[in-house]
Amino acid sequence: MLIASGLLALAALIVFGAASATHGRARSQAQDAGMIKFEFESVSIKANQSGPALGTLSPVRTMMLNGGILATNVTLMDLIRAAYGIEVAPGVDDGRVVGAPSWATSEKYDVDAKIDRPVADALWKLKQEPRTLQSQQMLQALLAERFKLTVHRDSKELPVYVLSLAKNGPKLRAANPADTYKKGATLPTGMPSGPGTAGKEANGRLVFQGTAISELVALLPQLDRTIVDKTGLTGIYDFTFMPPPVQKQSQASADFNIGPLSEALQNQLGLKLEAMKSPLGIIVIDHVERPAGN
Repeated sequence: MLIASGLLALAALIVFGAASATHGRARSQAQDAGMIKFEFESVSIKANQSGPALGTLSPVRTMMLNGGILATNVTLMDLIRAAYGIEVAPGVDDGRVVGAPSWATSEKYDVDAKIDRPVADALWKLKQEPRTLQSQQMLQALLAERFKLTVHRDSKELPVYVLSLAKNGPKLRAANPADTYKKGATLPTGMPSGPGTAGKEANGRLVFQGTAISELVALLPQLDRTIVDKTGLTGIYDFTFMPPPVQKQSQASADFNIGPLSEALQNQLGLKLEAMKSPLGIIVIDHVERPAGN
């Protein structure tokens, strides 16, 4: 049974440099959903002064499962990263969001944003990529309205981890587009998760059914750098991957030891992970304010 099937964490999916070419297609599909106005029906944002984090931001890809966003004790930076598809390991700043005031990473909020049934139904009629993009845009609009957030995009050379082919090539099985995966992974309901889904089993193994390599990038352990896909693999594949635990090299360092992860990728999938530098799209915060009331 998949813990998350086809409902990956939002941020890892979108790497601005790699994803920009597909955004136009996704946006046009989202606009074809009809005359539905994709927005939250109600939004409550309250300051949380309880101290240590009590929860995490609901991934935007799963937001429609609970009727919206239900986030406890999250920072504005958490929300911005979710809205613009940027996610990193806890306590790590990968440099892709700049210009934030100090309170954006220290002050905590409880967010309860609900959608009505027509919006939820229209979103689930979209394919995965345009649904994710539309959900991001809803959260971006929420931040613009309630936090007066304005941003612009830019580019900067940053440390990254590059995913590429290992010496002997990939160990991936090309997916059959007609496969319905009746005997494959299942949802928590027990129903087959079907093609185009990826998720984590209870034992930590990642399962991919008819998915692109971008889905692997999305589900790899959160590291201190962006993962850039340079495999050149453009098809859809069936495969599984058991990632090893990834730990920081020391308590005083934000750097991660990716050696075991890269070795596992080579042995299981014929891929490798290397530390490099590469130009990346970044989000520059031009203006933001604390939210006022509900």
